[in-house]
Amino acid sequence: HRLMTILYSRSDRRPFMERIRQNLRIVLPFFFFAIALWLLHYVMQTFRYQDITRAIHGIPGRRIAWSCLFTGLNYIVLTFYDLLAFQYIKKVLSYGRIALASFIGYAFSNNTGSLAIIAGGSVRFRMYTSWGLSLPEITKVVVFSSITFWSGFCALAGLSLTLHPVPIP
Repeated sequence: HRLMTILYSRSDRRPFMERIRQNLRIVLPFFFFAIALWLLHYVMQTFRYQDITRAIHGIPGRRIAWSCLFTGLNYIVLTFYDLLAFQYIKKVLSYGRIALASFIGYAFSNNTGSLAIIAGGSVRFRMYTSWGLSLPEITKVVVFSSITFWSGFCALAGLSLTLHPVPIP
C-alpha cells in the first residue's frame, strides 16, 4: 500500500514515471538555458564590454545597413527553395505560408550549427503538418530544399574559385 501511495498521489492518478516525464519536460529547457547562460558568461569573461562596443562602433553604418539588406534578401531567396519543392511534389500551398515556414526553418538552421537540418526540418514539420501535409511530402520538401541549396552553394563556390583561384601552399 505504501508503494502505491508513492507511485500514485491522491490528487494525481497518473503513474509516477509519467509525472516525472511531464515535470522533466518543464524543467529541462530551463536547465539547458541556464547552462547556456553560464557558458556564455564563461566565454565572455575574456572580453571587455568597452572593447566590444568600440569594435561595433568602428563598423561603418553603411556596412551594417548593407549587411542587413543582403541578409533580408538572402532569406527571401531561400523561401524560393521551398516554393520550388512544392512545385516538385505538386502540392499547392500559399506563398505566404511557404515563406513563413521557410523563413523560420532557415532561421533555426542558420543559427544551430551542426543541428541545422534537424532544427529547420522540425520547424517545417510542425508547421507543414498543421497545414495538412503528410510526412513523406514534408520529407520531400526538406530534402529537395537541402539538395537545391547545396547544389547552388557548390556551383557558386566552384565559379568563385575558378574566377579567383586560391594558391595552394
